[in-house]
Amino acid sequence: MSSLSRSSRSPFNRNQEEFLYYLEEYDNSIIDYYGIDNPFLTITFNPCDDFNEINIIYNRNSQIFEFPSLSYELNKKINDYTKCKINITLKINNVEHFPFQPPLWSLENIEYFIPSGIHINIEEYYEYLVNLHNENYKINKSWVPGMQHVNSDLLNFIIIANTFDYL
Repeated sequence: MSSLSRSSRSPFNRNQEEFLYYLEEYDNSIIDYYGIDNPFLTITFNPCDDFNEINIIYNRNSQIFEFPSLSYELNKKINDYTKCKINITLKINNVEHFPFQPPLWSLENIEYFIPSGIHINIEEYYEYLVNLHNENYKINKSWVPGMQHVNSDLLNFIIIANTFDYL
């Protein structure tokens, strides 16, 4: 804990500390905190002073194929190419007038392997979702300083981005 008193820290940091306090009750598991029922999904929250980093990993085995004439090792190697893996790193930037303005999200990195047959650009898709999330508060004027916090902002993004099972 820093040497600053609670009242002298920024609203962003106080809000973040409160979220982290409640997150500890769920062993720091975002999935458990929000009650997300997806065994293929892992979300980690890495707090920093002026921003938060979110890492979302989706890792799912696709349909397993078995070729009886091949060895177990070869079958396993072939099936490694049917795994769907998406690793997304997002940054939630503190804004100068928080909590009166919403934090600004950005897509920092995305790595993925999706078996053939998917005909969308995954990077463009998640960039679009981040922009949609940022614009939603502006267009709908739905950011309410007394009600919106780090945890509700994160949940709002997870709701629009949790389309992994459809890829």
